[in-house]
Amino acid sequence: MRYQAVESPNAQQDSLPVPPRKVLHSIDARLNALEPRLSWFYARLLLLTGVSWAIQAAELVLFDFTRVLVANDIGMSTLVLQVYAASIFMGSIAGGPIFGHIADQFGRRIAIVIAMVFSLGGLAVSARANAGNILIVGRIVTGLGFGGQLTSTVVLVRELAPRSMSGRVVSLLDAFTGIGGLFGVALAFAVAPRLGWRTTYLAACGLVLYAIVLRFTVPESPRWLASVGRTEEACGIVEKIEHLHGIQASGDNTQKTELEFTSALESPS
Repeated sequence: MRYQAVESPNAQQDSLPVPPRKVLHSIDARLNALEPRLSWFYARLLLLTGVSWAIQAAELVLFDFTRVLVANDIGMSTLVLQVYAASIFMGSIAGGPIFGHIADQFGRRIAIVIAMVFSLGGLAVSARANAGNILIVGRIVTGLGFGGQLTSTVVLVRELAPRSMSGRVVSLLDAFTGIGGLFGVALAFAVAPRLGWRTTYLAACGLVLYAIVLRFTVPESPRWLASVGRTEEACGIVEKIEHLHGIQASGDNTQKTELEFTSALESPS
C-alpha cells in the first residue's frame, strides 16, 4: 500500500489520518534514548499527576470512613448500605474501558480531566442526596471517574517516560495514594463530624478546579500525538523533555523525524 500524494496540508490530513510507523518509531526511540533518571521534567510531571491521584484516594477514603454518618442521616438499611459501599467498584468496572476509548480518541490528558470531573461530580450528587438510591447513583458516577482517571494517568505517565524507567515513575505515582488516603482520613475524622458529611463532601468537590491545572500544565503524550498525525506537537514535547533532561536541542532530531514522515508518504509502509 502506498500513501497518496497530496496538494495541501488539509488534504494530507484527510488522506493520511495515521502517520507511518517510521515516524512513531522515531518519537519512541528519542524518548527511550533518554537517561533513566528523575529530571526536573519527570519530578514536575509526577507532582502534577500525583496530586490528582491523591485527590482520588482521599475521596475514596472519605466515602468509606463517613458511611456511618451518612447511614444515620439518610436512614439506610444494612442492604442498601452494603450496595452503597460496593457501588463505586461497579462504576469503576465500566470507567476503565470507557475512558480508555476516550484516551485513544481524544488524548490521554483530556481523558484524565473528564474522569476527574466525573469523580468529583459524583461526590456532589452524593452530597445533595436525600435517599439511598441517589447516594448509590452518585457513587457509581464517582466510580466511573475513578476507574477512568487511574488508568489514563498511568498510560500518560508511562508514555512520557523512557521505557527503562516506566516502572519507577508509575511506582512513584502510586506513592501519592498513601498521601491522599491520609488526607481523606483527616477529612473524615476531623472535619466531617464538625461540619457534617454533606458540607465536607461539597468542600471536597472544590478540588475539581485542579482539573484546570492539569489541562494547562501536563503535556499530552507525544506517542499518542504522533499516532494521530500531530507530529509537530509530538516533536515539540520531545524536544522540551530532552532539553530539561540536559540534552542540547539542535533541531536535528526534529528535522530528521519530519523528514522521515515526508519521505514515508511517498514510499511503501
